[in-house]
Amino acid sequence: MRLMFVISFFLIVGAMTDAFAKEAPKCLKYAGSEKCGYGCVGVAGQIYCGDKPGMSCLEYAGSAKCGFDCKQAYGKIACGSEKGDNCVEHAGQLKCGQACRASGGEIKCGVDANSHGRDETDD
Repeated sequence: MRLMFVISFFLIVGAMTDAFAKEAPKCLKYAGSEKCGYGCVGVAGQIYCGDKPGMSCLEYAGSAKCGFDCKQAYGKIACGSEKGDNCVEHAGQLKCGQACRASGGEIKCGVDANSHGRDETDD
């Protein structure tokens, strides 16, 4: 009985430690400014930071974009907006969303084969 209590105690403490071990935002000082967030980068006098844990920022050609699974291709940067999103480059296209994959000459995103995900290449 005592052994079960000890094992249970360590399992609970381990779970609590994992909950508190989540990524904390970090601050970046750059070009006379300071900004806090996730995956921050300083580019061309500006600071870019993700606003959710797990986000990163990608710099390309003097600009940056932050999100999940960021990719650069075809002169664009694209990032997913939700955790679990993925970005795919294929046949001149760059799209991010849920479960994106190349299919023929296009990129399809979503749970079923007919749905298209968010196109995050708005810049």
